[in-house]
Amino acid sequence: MHMIVMDSSCRMFVDVYSNTTTPPRALVCTVPSMAQFAAVKPSFPATNFSSPSTSLAVVSAELAAIHQWIQESAYPLTLEEEDKRLLDLQAQSKLCEPKIISFPTRDGKETLYGAIYLPDSTIHGSGPYPTIVSVYGGPHVQRVSRMWAMTVDMRAQRFRDMGYVVLKVDNRGSFRRGSAFEGAIKHCMGTIEISDQQEGVRKLVEDGIAIQGRVGIYGWSYGGYMAAICLMKAPETFKLAIAGAPVTSWDGYDTCYTERYMSTPQLNPAGYREGSVMEAVGNMQNRQKLMLIHGLIDENVHFRHTARLITALINERKHYDLLLFPCERHSPRHLEDRIYMEQRIAEYVETNL
Repeated sequence: MHMIVMDSSCRMFVDVYSNTTTPPRALVCTVPSMAQFAAVKPSFPATNFSSPSTSLAVVSAELAAIHQWIQESAYPLTLEEEDKRLLDLQAQSKLCEPKIISFPTRDGKETLYGAIYLPDSTIHGSGPYPTIVSVYGGPHVQRVSRMWAMTVDMRAQRFRDMGYVVLKVDNRGSFRRGSAFEGAIKHCMGTIEISDQQEGVRKLVEDGIAIQGRVGIYGWSYGGYMAAICLMKAPETFKLAIAGAPVTSWDGYDTCYTERYMSTPQLNPAGYREGSVMEAVGNMQNRQKLMLIHGLIDENVHFRHTARLITALINERKHYDLLLFPCERHSPRHLEDRIYMEQRIAEYVETNL
């Protein structure tokens, strides 16, 4: 995956890139002039990339030659010694490179991409396995990509070591798939995202990877919202949810963010009602397990969200588990708190899934 920052003259740029087996590298590159393009590939100036008659093979060959020229003339910023150290650490570790998968949405209109972290079959057998879905699911975030950060997701790697397959799915509403794909959740957060996550689980069950009935889901912030609402609205799919700092009702979150996607409660009452976790609490079944995690001084998703959900759970006589951090904000930053949280999460999954 490449991330480019161009200078104001559009003559130079910094390219930071990585993949699932290569740590991030940074290059300072120059943009070739047309004369330099012609020297590299004489046919380039005459190639009409937008013409339907220009084959993909021709376009790929032209761009590959230009890319090679740019790479050869680039100045590396990343220290080779640091690259070697990181790669040596990966070779010595048991980090699993995630496998990228794809599958259609339930209505067949879109292709979704996911990633799976498979347990070591020599230790845990050939499957199927209990499954953990790692979710975010909201706007401006892409979880599935060919980048180093995917491989060094240490919580996913730990669950894999414990014998769970970990699944990540970029549902409709997530980033870098175009405005129509991201805008699919406009005015209806907490609906089609659930369906897309379910389709990812269904694929793993059909492929003999996941055990139906032994599927958990965890996430933080919007991911915490997704974990909680998936548990409530899809009890046939999810047995357990770990919801960290979850939004539980959009009428209580930052209006600058919320109204961009949901309009106002006055103009979209049905959307706010459908997107509320509290409205779905009655669907929760006795066999399901829910852990709520929140910092009491969360400045982003205020603790009030979890408090409102707890009130609804009590009113419906539903069981839940609660993990609070009195001195933490939106995400635990203190080392001891983080260690404790990871231990509790692992224990909760192992006990209940």
